Amino acid sequence: MTNPSAAFPSIRFIDLLLGRGEEREARSRKLSLLSLWAYLFSFVLFMTLGDKKFDRYILPIYPIVEILAALGLCQLFEPLRRLGSSFQAGSVFARRESSCDQGYSQPFDKLRTSPSQGWAWVFGLVVAAVLQAGFTLPHYPYYLTYYNPLVGGGQLAPHVYTVGWGEGLDQAARYLNQKPGAAQLEVSSWYHRELIPFFLGSADRLDPKGDTDLMPWHTADYVVFYLNQVQRENPDQALVNYIRSLEPEHVVRVKGIDYAWLYRTPEYIPDDVVPAQHVQRAWFGDDLALLGYDVDASQVPLNGKLGVSLYWESLREMEADYRIFLDLVNGVYHVWGKQEGRPYWDGYPTNQWPRGLVMKDVRGIEVWPGTPPGFYQVAVSVYDPASGRWLPPDGGGDLIIGPVELPRRESPPVEALDIEHPLSANLDDKVRLLGYNMTGAVLPGKEVHLTLFWQALKAMDKDYTVFIHLVDPPDHIWGQKDNPPVDGFYPTTTWEEGEIVRDQYDLGVSSDTPPGQYQIEVGMYLAETGERLSVLAEDGSVRADKIMLTRIECER
Repeated sequence: MTNPSAAFPSIRFIDLLLGRGEEREARSRKLSLLSLWAYLFSFVLFMTLGDKKFDRYILPIYPIVEILAALGLCQLFEPLRRLGSSFQAGSVFARRESSCDQGYSQPFDKLRTSPSQGWAWVFGLVVAAVLQAGFTLPHYPYYLTYYNPLVGGGQLAPHVYTVGWGEGLDQAARYLNQKPGAAQLEVSSWYHRELIPFFLGSADRLDPKGDTDLMPWHTADYVVFYLNQVQRENPDQALVNYIRSLEPEHVVRVKGIDYAWLYRTPEYIPDDVVPAQHVQRAWFGDDLALLGYDVDASQVPLNGKLGVSLYWESLREMEADYRIFLDLVNGVYHVWGKQEGRPYWDGYPTNQWPRGLVMKDVRGIEVWPGTPPGFYQVAVSVYDPASGRWLPPDGGGDLIIGPVELPRRESPPVEALDIEHPLSANLDDKVRLLGYNMTGAVLPGKEVHLTLFWQALKAMDKDYTVFIHLVDPPDHIWGQKDNPPVDGFYPTTTWEEGEIVRDQYDLGVSSDTPPGQYQIEVGMYLAETGERLSVLAEDGSVRADKIMLTRIECER
């Protein structure tokens, strides 16, 4: 109940409820009235206990309040009735048969009053109208800005429950309309629909429109915050705290309450406002900024896809249609998966982005079959295909995000592997080399990249080292690479029986290697003793202690 004019008859009604001696006979009616008061106070009490306090939540008590107020008015005007002549028989205000005192059952068509009694009624109505007008007219045209001064008024109301139904937004619009070029201004507000009828420019929503527009407010010229929105922390607490920490350009105040704040849109987006799991900032020239990223490895065991979401900010309107390249790399920058394309699954080219846009670019890196579990990182690159130019991040080098932990997944069938040169070499019934891929020409001073595909035939209790040698026919070594599998990040003691492991190596070729025929030999040995695993024939006999790969030609 917000109007104190209703409180006066209610106070008078308490006197009726307590009753004087001659009125105590109506006990059944008294019990009914007590029930109404009990409902009223209990409802308000329980609504007060809740965290959310909207004024509309107490609407169910209004019929009860009106009934009690009506009864109170009857008692309030009782002294006025006595100033006039007595009612004739059948009057509803007769002592024994009045509607106030005897169940309110007499029909109104039996009411007969003297002239003096009629003037008493007129006087009462005038008093009620004056009281009502006295409380409401000072709040024109925002009648909902009235709050009962008996319980704290407008100073206390914002601290008790949500305040504001759009009052003052017309004043905010009038302030903006006075600015030069107001028709071209863009405003972002939680209550943009209430602002539009009064504003010459354009107003849009404050909350995210989806992944392609996470912060509509950041592309606007002004941000308008409203009291009701701030109390409810819409669209989120971080944004409300950030904007409210700034100095407003204008404040709309109505009846001592700050209803609306107008802010010039800030350029900077603080970490707390960025909705990414991991905030990591990088600038790509004057066009793009990375604000952060999300990673989701939960789908890797199911479909081999590593989910990566990049949060981009457009620093200006761009002409370039950039493509984003992602490489899944380990600690020595060997690549274990790739993905590339325009932002948002090729659906939102950068040359269509407005200045200030913040968007979530959802991607899925295909993790290559046989990639072992462990910790990896993601290298992010930006490329302009029209100019053939890579857009480096500030500071140069590669932009690396992560780390990302890949879970163990079921090994793929051998047929699903991208093996260019299949083999089946058994090393002491412990591990089998299924085949290999090779890229790069054999040139002095250069490197040959090898990918080996191993399969564990049993669980191993020793950590073996892989050796790769480039040898000539007399077995002179012209290139050598020895290290534990997977660059030392996945030792053989962690391999499970039947598991397939992709393993990568960069074999350096000596700078003084002469032209001619060469061959690559591969095997495993125990570093503590130097003992190699034997290559077994199908009948189990030992054939050699190394696996010979294809012959290759070295050219200058």
